[in-house]
Amino acid sequence: MSKEKNFTTSIKCGHCQNQAPMEVVADYSTVKEYSARQTIVIWDAGSVY
Repeated sequence: MSKEKNFTTSIKCGHCQNQAPMEVVADYSTVKEYSARQTIVIWDAGSVY
């Protein structure tokens, strides 16, 4: 069972300054849905890494 690799667009490494597509090895999201009381406004907020 092989998993297809995902890559980012070309970005610069903060350590060595190399610029290349980077392999995505993990992801993390804390996005949640929020709503204001007594209104119909609904929005998503949070961090995505």
